[in-house]
Order: sequence, then structure tokens, then C-alpha cells
Amino acid sequence: MFLFAEKPLPQGAPGGFIGILGIIVAAGLIIGVAVTVFVVYRRQQKTHTETDNDMCHWPPDCIDMLCGR
Repeated sequence: MFLFAEKPLPQGAPGGFIGILGIIVAAGLIIGVAVTVFVVYRRQQKTHTETDNDMCHWPPDCIDMLCGR
């Protein structure tokens, strides 16, 4: 019935070098973005904490002495 026999397409080895390299690059990008978001978040938190502490002009040693620590 068919004039040409259907041949399966040639396939390379699963998980070849290009596939493994792609996975490594993708994982590196994901980890890089996660670390960047974490660092930016921590920096913003630190900035808020320093701003809150700047409202008090007492040195930490004096505060400890006044609080009986």
C-alpha cells in the first residue's frame, strides 16, 4: 500500500554530551539567580536593621551596662 517504507528517525545516544552540558548550564543559571535574590534580600534586610539602630545614639556597651547585661 505504501510506496515508501517508513524509517525511524536517527537518534543520538540519550543524554549525550550536549544534553549534559545543557543541564549543567541551566542548573548554573538557576543557582546564580537564587544566590542573587538571596543576597539582595539580605542586603535590604540589613539596610532596614541599620536604619532602625541609627535612631538610638547610645553605643552598644552603654546599652548593655544600662540594661544590666
